[in-house]
Amino acid sequence: MKGRSKKSNGNILPQDPLERCHLRWHCLFWGCVRALNQYDPKLTVGLFNALEKTGGLTVSEDSLTFTGELFDLNPSDDILARAKAFYKNPKFPNLKWQRLPWEKINVSLLFIDYSSILHELNKFPPKFFNYRNINNKKSWLKDMLPLIFKHVSRHNKEKLEALSEITDWDLIKWARLSKKELAVNLVAHIYILTIPNTRKLLATARRKHPLWAKWWKHGLEMIESK
Repeated sequence: MKGRSKKSNGNILPQDPLERCHLRWHCLFWGCVRALNQYDPKLTVGLFNALEKTGGLTVSEDSLTFTGELFDLNPSDDILARAKAFYKNPKFPNLKWQRLPWEKINVSLLFIDYSSILHELNKFPPKFFNYRNINNKKSWLKDMLPLIFKHVSRHNKEKLEALSEITDWDLIKWARLSKKELAVNLVAHIYILTIPNTRKLLATARRKHPLWAKWWKHGLEMIESK
């Protein structure tokens, strides 16, 4: 049809001047985003958060999805106004100590893991937690860790990495702890958390799942399917 613009198809470039201009900025934008993401994913998250806070240009809960109108060939006045607001005041948040959206802890799974670990620790002889010979306790604990970690919900690779990164110092420290404190420390190790943060997340999980907290007070037995 006469006057109809030719759109890009694979390696075929559009001939319409407006589409060519749009394609240039589209590719440059996404190229910069990909470069930032390869250098440091937190920079990408920071950029998307800044676009959301100053221009309202993303729409998902985690601010990692753009509004469909943002990349229209002929954007609306509203989109242009939001883009100008971002251009004038692009405040980039500091994400240095924050987890990325896909790294955020699922408190429900963390509580399940804590409860299953606590159940395994209940299998230890009662005298273990009162025994004073730290070296013997350390050896026993080292031998039992594969069984303790067996049922945690994290991926097998991560569990193996958690086991391989345990040092003698960790074992000596853990051998001095009570049963519940040991469970907290083991969960913290698996999820790469501090002990205070682990306690806070467990408290959050108990508030979120009061019945679980009641039912699993002494641990959760994970039964393997055959």
